[in-house]
Amino acid sequence: MAEVRAKSAGFFPAVGGAVPGSNAAVSRPRGTAGRPDEAPARDAAKGPAERPDTNVTIDEAVRDFARIKRAVDAAPEADRADRVAELRGRVADGTYAVDAGALADRILETELP
Repeated sequence: MAEVRAKSAGFFPAVGGAVPGSNAAVSRPRGTAGRPDEAPARDAAKGPAERPDTNVTIDEAVRDFARIKRAVDAAPEADRADRVAELRGRVADGTYAVDAGALADRILETELP
């Protein structure tokens, strides 16, 4: 076998990647003998001890994000264009006043636990 490899090494140049028109870079699951469509059927026929481990661990932060996203998606769409237009008009007129105490309270509520 070593002779065959040595002789073929000169015939097939070493390349770093796929050779156009060849399947050299095609990755197949081990043991599929070039037939990846047979792998799922073969794995399904295996017993529980022979199947690869399929357990997945999902971080708690990802779960929280998913819960929050579902809640936001379920919330009704807020159309605040009227409120924004009103506030822009008040700012332009000079009649918009900020309650500094209320603003400070809201900042502290959101920043402190």
